[in-house]
Order: sequence, then C-alpha cells, then structure tokens
Amino acid sequence: MPVPESAGIDQLTADKISNAIKRELNAKDYKDSQPADFGIALHFGQKTITDVQSYGYGWGWYGGGVDVTQYQQGTLIIDFIDMKTNKLEWRGTAQGAMAENPDVQTRTANIDSAVSQMLAPFPPEMMK
Repeated sequence: MPVPESAGIDQLTADKISNAIKRELNAKDYKDSQPADFGIALHFGQKTITDVQSYGYGWGWYGGGVDVTQYQQGTLIIDFIDMKTNKLEWRGTAQGAMAENPDVQTRTANIDSAVSQMLAPFPPEMMK
C-alpha cells in the first residue's frame, strides 16, 4: 500500500522497510500477487525520552548527583490489511532508541533486525 505523508517516515526509509518485509515474507513462502490477499500499511512515530538517573554516596552533603540524558525513541508499526474486507488482520510493532545520524549500513541493519523480530510470529493461526 502507498505510504502516506502522515506515516511519519521518509520514502528512503519506507523503501528499506518494504524491502525487509518482502524478504521476510518471501522466506515464509508469501509472494507478491494481483489481486493481493492482504496489503501492508506502515506507520512510524517518534518521541523524545528524558532519562534521569540520580546517584549518591555517603550521608548528608557528602556527594551525589543527577545525570539527565535525552534521546529519540522510534516506534514502527506494520499493519496487515485484508484487501477484501479492508479490516486490520494483524499488527506488528517495534520500538527502540534511534541514533541521531546513522550511516546507511547501520540504518539498514537496524531496520532489517526490527522487521525480522516483528514478523517472527507471523502469520497468526487465523491467517493460515
């Protein structure tokens, strides 16, 4: 299914995700066909996470401190839509910390790993 602007991902990333999904589904003997039994919709979101860690030692005024870090957490959602009924049949999700500016190899490896883990339990019994 086409990736709408509201999906929250750029076309290059969407293409990498689509390729990873195709590899995983092909490994499970699913093939592209027309008309399709199901379509796949992608959604992505991200939010800033603030992590506060406090530490101390001794008693009273002897010491301690607080470390505050922020990072982006991304969530990828893959929906399998029944093309006859247009209803959601299965949803996979993955979350993780996002590197600020990953190189192409790192980004591809992260996507491949997330999609592989997400689709490991696919298909559910109702879709077999």
